[in-house]
Amino acid sequence: MNKIIKTIGVFVIVIIKMLGLVSLGWKPITGILILLYLIL
Repeated sequence: MNKIIKTIGVFVIVIIKMLGLVSLGWKPITGILILLYLIL
C-alpha cells in the first residue's frame, strides 16, 4: 500500500511542477507535498 501511495504522490508532484511552468506559485505547494511524501 505504501508503494502505491508514494507512486500517486510522485505523479501529483510532477503534475503540479508541470502546472508550475505556467504559474510560479507552485513552489510552496510542492514543498508541502514533498514533506507529506517523506512522512508517508
